[in-house]
Amino acid sequence: MSQQLIEQILQTNQRRSQEFRETTNIRRDYRDAHSTEFLFTLCMDGRINIYSLTGLVFGLFNLLRNIGGIYHIGWDLFQSTLEQWRRFAQSHDSDAVVIVTYHWSESDTHAGCAGHNYDLLGSIMTTQKLRDDIMNVYDGKILSVMMGIETDNEAIILHGEEPGIRIDMFKEAATATEERILHMATTALPSLPHKVRQDLVPILMGNAKHVLELQANPRQPHERLHCERVLAIGTGFDWLDQLNFALIIGPCDPDRKRAVTKAAEIIWNNWGSGRIPDDKDGVLLVSAACYEKNKKKAEAAKAIETAKSTIEILNTMPHMEGL
Repeated sequence: MSQQLIEQILQTNQRRSQEFRETTNIRRDYRDAHSTEFLFTLCMDGRINIYSLTGLVFGLFNLLRNIGGIYHIGWDLFQSTLEQWRRFAQSHDSDAVVIVTYHWSESDTHAGCAGHNYDLLGSIMTTQKLRDDIMNVYDGKILSVMMGIETDNEAIILHGEEPGIRIDMFKEAATATEERILHMATTALPSLPHKVRQDLVPILMGNAKHVLELQANPRQPHERLHCERVLAIGTGFDWLDQLNFALIIGPCDPDRKRAVTKAAEIIWNNWGSGRIPDDKDGVLLVSAACYEKNKKKAEAAKAIETAKSTIEILNTMPHMEGL
């Protein structure tokens, strides 16, 4: 494989790392004004980038990724991740809110969520169940809100507590104001603390601005389809922000084979369809793990083992073996 793809990954990491350091004060000021801690459960889909969708500064949110944005409240690692994050929020006297998401394409069913087999209703029901399970299990210690993401227009839909109540930012973008969006959020989510509703407003207003910018400079039709050529697996990939470039699988799903197999199928289809070049660069598997001081070697070993187990899964797929 050419070094070009690897160098592109390293350059992206370097750029994001520098940006993260340079925006420390911006994040601090934002958190002073908007103290709610948000964690997003997202699909592995490379077309979904929360910071691009909202225009907010990188590093504000916790992001979890898995096939279809599917998580189950009984998964051990998912529970421990939520508990650790809740304790962090509590230590800062902040509300902890999980924003559970699903996505679809308005123009093409098969440009929607492959992880849900393009079943929009099924993805909505699964995401709604996760929202309700979080609210029921954690009994107010962790709150949850549900959002849809329409990938053609990259617009957010905020679901209310009652069926049928939604805030569609594609429809609201042209006339959105902070006061109007806060009023709508208060109507849609009456049981949430007022501070949480206030802290949702910058996310929705940022998305309104993004939607209008995309309408003025629309992407090409093929860019709305999967074009990923990198499979990233593990933790700490928030920096990998190049749109439609990588499928990202986090560690929480106990059935890693299911997610890796689907990701490999997507990348193979991208290649076979010509949406990514069939050239010497090929595709790339990247494994990573976050580490704290004095734990670098242990986390490096984890990343290596994750890569090995992923390769074993790929080698069970006839068209991926040896790639």
